[in-house]
Amino acid sequence: MHQFRIISLDSVQVAPNAQTDVTHSAFAFPPIRLYRVPVIRVFAATPAGQKACIHIHQVFPYFYIGYEGSLDTQAVYRFIYQLGRSINHALALSLKVDPDNLQRTQYIPAILLVKGIPFYGFHSKYSYFLKIHLVDPGLQTRVVELLSKGVVMGKRFQTYESHIPYLPQFMIDHNLLGMDYLDVSDLKFRRPLKVMPRQVHPTNTQLYYTPQTIPESMIWPLAASLFVRESFCELEIDILAGDILNRTRIVERPRKALIDLRNGTEKLDTKLVPSLKSLWEDEIKRRERKNIAPIPSPPPPDPSLPEPQTQSVASEFTVGNT
Repeated sequence: MHQFRIISLDSVQVAPNAQTDVTHSAFAFPPIRLYRVPVIRVFAATPAGQKACIHIHQVFPYFYIGYEGSLDTQAVYRFIYQLGRSINHALALSLKVDPDNLQRTQYIPAILLVKGIPFYGFHSKYSYFLKIHLVDPGLQTRVVELLSKGVVMGKRFQTYESHIPYLPQFMIDHNLLGMDYLDVSDLKFRRPLKVMPRQVHPTNTQLYYTPQTIPESMIWPLAASLFVRESFCELEIDILAGDILNRTRIVERPRKALIDLRNGTEKLDTKLVPSLKSLWEDEIKRRERKNIAPIPSPPPPDPSLPEPQTQSVASEFTVGNT
């Protein structure tokens, strides 16, 4: 496993590469090559302090619409194909692009049938949705507007999670936090490999990436001319979204727990906003390295003390006659 501490990130639109990206749209026959696809760039540092620019491929912005049609496989495929072509056509007209120019009007790389429990309101049963992916985060607002106005397929669609920006959506989906570690199972280094002069303490056991320590199988071959350096970072790396291990640590909240909560037979004691967990783990490791006493636990409440009294704010104001 390889670790990189996240410092900042952005995204760029690039021509797709068959070795790392989705290259063709499924909503044209024969399939048409996509013109541009998004790539997220994460600027990070290794535990040993080496700066890295990490290119993350196959992460597309998306949102959902409800699906109430037949679950027959062929019926689902027909509806998805018709929906994708209709969105491409409507979006091309909206952007004043010739819809017959199929090379430049493939905006939808994929649409998937998924199921989930609706977030708004109280629901304990699954519902079906279509997950619509886009090739460009900048098009999402326009596509949502076309769907909500009934321009696509002559029907108004309710969209879900269309308000979430692309980069926060990526962070949420992959269980990533600012200044936390990005854990990766596989990667490829871009050439040329830089060697920054620095002093490495001989007792430091942290992995230090150099031309001598990086296996040849983890470096793009010289023939891969499309993978050129784009930054001044010491390391420049390509990974796929599926290589991110942080996502595997997400535990789905069981549906039965929602039913029990609704019936009043169970209390929810799970921390649903674990954004400080990694900071506390780092602090524990720091104290262990420096032989500092562990973080003391807060004392339990004293049952002999009276409950704190809360004074109403309204009691501090009086209404006078005017």
